[in-house]
Amino acid sequence: MAYVSEDFKTWTKHSISPEKIGDGYAPSVAEYRGKYYLIGCFSTLWVADDPLGPFEDLGPVVTPDGTAIDKTIFDPMLFADEDGLYLYWHKKGLFGTRLDSDNPVKMALEPVLLAWPHPENEWERYGEYNEDPRRSFMEGVWMFRNGEDYYLTFASPGTANGTYAIGTFVGNSPLGEFK
Repeated sequence: MAYVSEDFKTWTKHSISPEKIGDGYAPSVAEYRGKYYLIGCFSTLWVADDPLGPFEDLGPVVTPDGTAIDKTIFDPMLFADEDGLYLYWHKKGLFGTRLDSDNPVKMALEPVLLAWPHPENEWERYGEYNEDPRRSFMEGVWMFRNGEDYYLTFASPGTANGTYAIGTFVGNSPLGEFK
């Protein structure tokens, strides 16, 4: 579903198609070249002319050599920039790639590892009190741009912990290098 508001006070609920993508969580929508692209956890890529759909299934995202990766995309995020449409996700680190502008289900580049857990940062340690330095978890990757800076945000160390927090890396391009 999606919610729409003209004044940020009154919201209208809209059902969208597909009603369920992948496991039905962590959807991301981005406008690119006048189309709206939608993806979710374990989902194929969808496209529509309107952000509320109806969406058409384009198929699974594939690597440059054609290998499907739809079962390894956790918390995917689509980001449109001047030079293309980007896909970000997490799997034991934060990954990103640029999608092919003419065939957006195909990656234009091999996935790039952009960031990885840093359990030396106490807040990233797993556990209710960040007590386990052997484990760390990154999820919920999100990219946004402000001027020339790119901000790659993520959540850690896990939703089950009261210490769940958001971290941010800053870079000078959609695929980093990030600090």
